[in-house]
Amino acid sequence: FAPNGDLFAVTTGGSIRMLHDANNNGIFEPSEVTTWASTGGNGNNCHIDAAGGFLYAGTPNGVRRFPYVPGGASGGAGEAVVINQPSGGHGYHTVHVYDGFLYVHSGSSGNATNTSNPSSSTYDTTRSLLRRFDLSKFAPGTPFDWASGELYSQGLRNMLGYTRNSAGRMYGVVNGLD
Repeated sequence: FAPNGDLFAVTTGGSIRMLHDANNNGIFEPSEVTTWASTGGNGNNCHIDAAGGFLYAGTPNGVRRFPYVPGGASGGAGEAVVINQPSGGHGYHTVHVYDGFLYVHSGSSGNATNTSNPSSSTYDTTRSLLRRFDLSKFAPGTPFDWASGELYSQGLRNMLGYTRNSAGRMYGVVNGLD
């Protein structure tokens, strides 16, 4: 939810939809749902960083951000923030912004795989993990490379959902082996 009560959702095809209860009846009518922006094909979630003035969403190869203004009709084309993130397999890139850091998850390439070193018991360094990026170091027009992000947590096969509680602890829902 946005600070003004609008609800943002992302379709699996990557359309970012804004639901705005214009008549204040507590129901989002079909006429109150608009396509606000597009991720280019990766649809899992989006996260509003109202303090920073952007909405962030995963793309097929990373993360884009879109200018966010309460009540704005469109996010426009947005700009790349993270690039070169692995796709395919469990390819949805779940994003959140907390305290000036962008957290991005990358799922595994398959059910029980380690694409970087299949015969090793060590974790894959590009997949099945959560990375974070310091947004104060982001230079518009120069996106972060996926590999440059700080490794925050690993061994997370397919963490489609995560959040942070009021104490600052992060919790995630991880889809285990099939």
